[in-house]
Amino acid sequence: MKLNRKNIFPHLDEDTMPIGAWVSPPVSYINQASYQDIKLSGINTIYGLYENAEDHLSKVIEALDYAEENEIGYLVRDKRLQSVKTIDEVLSYTKAYREKKACAGVLISDEPGVIEYAQLKKAKDLFNKVMPNQVFYVNLLPLYAEAWQLVNGVAGGEEIIEDINIERYYDNYIQTLNPDYISYDYYPLIGEFPKVEDTYFKQLSIIKNKAIKNNIPYWVFIQTCSFNAHVRVPIKEEIFWQVSTALAYGAKGVQYFTYFIPYDGRKEQFKGSMIDHNGNKTSIYDDVKAVNQHIKSVDHLLMHAKHQGLLSVGTTPAEIPDEDLIEKIDAVKRINGNHVLIGLFEYQGKEIMYLVNNSIDEDDDINLDLNRVYDIVIIQQNKEMKIKTKLLSLHLFPGEGVLIQII
Repeated sequence: MKLNRKNIFPHLDEDTMPIGAWVSPPVSYINQASYQDIKLSGINTIYGLYENAEDHLSKVIEALDYAEENEIGYLVRDKRLQSVKTIDEVLSYTKAYREKKACAGVLISDEPGVIEYAQLKKAKDLFNKVMPNQVFYVNLLPLYAEAWQLVNGVAGGEEIIEDINIERYYDNYIQTLNPDYISYDYYPLIGEFPKVEDTYFKQLSIIKNKAIKNNIPYWVFIQTCSFNAHVRVPIKEEIFWQVSTALAYGAKGVQYFTYFIPYDGRKEQFKGSMIDHNGNKTSIYDDVKAVNQHIKSVDHLLMHAKHQGLLSVGTTPAEIPDEDLIEKIDAVKRINGNHVLIGLFEYQGKEIMYLVNNSIDEDDDINLDLNRVYDIVIIQQNKEMKIKTKLLSLHLFPGEGVLIQII
C-alpha cells in the first residue's frame, strides 16, 4: 500500500483516514447548520450531487465556503470534466472553484463501463495538469453488476465484450487510468435480517488483492439506507459490522451511502440514510457518528499498517476466500470465540490485530491466549488502554471492532 505519504485528499494529513459520504445537502439545505452537522458526524469529506457545477455553480461555491468554515473537504460534482478534450476546457470549467480551500477534488464518474476508460484517462491527464493536488474521483461497479454494465456503465448500453468479467473490469481500469486509489460500492444487506450477501468477503478480497498488487489504497462504501424493496435499512450493529470488517480487510477509507437521503420519485425508492428529506438527523446519524469516533481512535495506526492476512474462528455470515486466510498469528497461541475475524497487520516491525465480532446479531466473548506476556495497547469503543498480559478477554457487541497493538 502507499504508506508514509501525504493523504490523497489535500485537506487530510497522512494519519487521517478518509471518511466520505454521498450525498451532500441539496440546494435548499446548503447552510451553516447543515455543514456543521456533517463535521459533528465525523465525516471529513462530503460529495456534491444535486448542486452540480454546470447548473448550480453559485450553490457549489456556497457549499465550498460552508465546508471550509467547518474544516471538511468537498468533492465538486462536475460531469463536464468526463468529456474534456483540451486543457482550456478544464481551466474554464474549474476556474470558479479549483482554488477554493475546501475543494478536495471533483466527482467525475460513478460506476463507469470499460468503454469509458480511454476518455476518462484523457480527462484525468488534463485534470492533473490543472489540479495536481486534488482528487479525480471515480467510483467503480461491484462484482454483482451485469456484464453489459461492466462494458457500458451502470446505466447500460448496447456495446458487448464477450470475455468481460469483474476481474478484467478492475484490471483494465487500473492499467488505463493508473489511479491513486480504488473506490467501489457494494451493498450487502439484502433481504431479511440477519442475511448478508454471500459474496461480501469475496468482493473485499478482489479489491484488496488489486490494491496490494498495484500499491494503492482502497476505499469502501458503507450501506446506510435502503434503495429497493428487497434492500433493508441497516441497524447500528450492521453499520459497525460493515466498517469493522472493511478495516480488518485493510481498507484505507470508508464512505457512506448516503448522508442526505436522495430525492424520491425515481426507480430507486430510498429509505433510511443519516439525514431525512426534511433535513433532520435520523438514528443512523448517531450510529455513524459513533463508528466514526472509533475510526478516529485507530486510523493513525491503520493508515500506516501493512495488511498481512485474516484469521477466522467460528461462524461467519459470508464465506471468506481461502486465499485471504492465515493459519496463525505469531503472538497468539490460542483463540476462543464464536464469531472471530482478525485482520493481521505489520506496523513498525510488530503486529497489530484488528479483532472483529463477525456477527451482526450476537454478542461474543473472545479470549486470546498469547504466546508470552506482552506489552499491548487495546483501543475499544474509543478508549485506549495499555496493559501487560498473556491472557486477554474481551466482550464485543455484534459488529464491534477492537484494535490490539503489540508494543
